[in-house]
Amino acid sequence: ILHFENGALRDRTTRLNVNNLPDKRFDLVYLYDGAGAGSYSDRTVESWTDYGTAFSLMDNTNDYLYIGYNTTFSAVDFSLSAPGAGYSLGVEYSLGNGLWGSLSGMTDGTQGLQNSGRLSFTIPGNWAQNTVNGQTKNWLRIRTSTLPTAVASVYSIKRVDLAGEIEYG
Repeated sequence: ILHFENGALRDRTTRLNVNNLPDKRFDLVYLYDGAGAGSYSDRTVESWTDYGTAFSLMDNTNDYLYIGYNTTFSAVDFSLSAPGAGYSLGVEYSLGNGLWGSLSGMTDGTQGLQNSGRLSFTIPGNWAQNTVNGQTKNWLRIRTSTLPTAVASVYSIKRVDLAGEIEYG
């Protein structure tokens, strides 16, 4: 429960000043459209907003959602504006030198982008930075191996640390 105290918005239970919560945004979020020559759409700003401008996710098997940050992270929270259906998600992480590895031990709380929720995983020991669309970061890339029957739309994409709390990077 939130309340105002001495001019600050605070959590009534923890007394935490929610105006000073750490930034939980990713550095970069790109949607890659693999049709034709392929192109990247920068969705970073949209991914930062809670209930702002929603954007559609992958609508084809040759599309990717790229999520980049300056360090590794252990989970991604998705706040969907419209549920998807028919997704069979594959999640990879950057190995460096343009190479990618498949994440193991992943828990999909979105149930294939049918619900808002969390993709969580153990941070791979060999996660390294790659360059995507001219930007060097620690990247996740998400794709679907099946053609969705309903395309998911998302309000925000946020990062989370190992303990499941907002990462303090």
